[in-house]
Amino acid sequence: MSRTRLILTTGMIIAVGLVCRLAPLGLDPFARKWSGSVLWGALFWCLAAFVVGGDRRLSRLTLAIFGCFASETLKLVHIAPLDALRKTAAGGFLLGHAFSWYDMAAYLAGIILMEFASATSRMKRRSRP
Repeated sequence: MSRTRLILTTGMIIAVGLVCRLAPLGLDPFARKWSGSVLWGALFWCLAAFVVGGDRRLSRLTLAIFGCFASETLKLVHIAPLDALRKTAAGGFLLGHAFSWYDMAAYLAGIILMEFASATSRMKRRSRP
């Protein structure tokens, strides 16, 4: 994926995630929660793709998974500065409050979906005359 396409995709994921989580769309709480979590995993895939570059799938997936798991594990860390940040709206939104294995599964789903979409897109571009 080109850097430009990656930046556009990242921006789109952030925008859709904010809309899913914050906009008064009347979404079911289940849909709002899990769509945001899957998109969080997709966002980490984009960040890993930007850092790794090229077609180094294993490195990209490893970095994305590590980033997601680190962000979820950070919820287990309770020190004064982090807890103060979590009390703010933005800090609570970005850092979260409670560790969940289910969140990690949703992040992994987002990573897998992005890897699949990227591979499909590459195959389509290669098959064009």
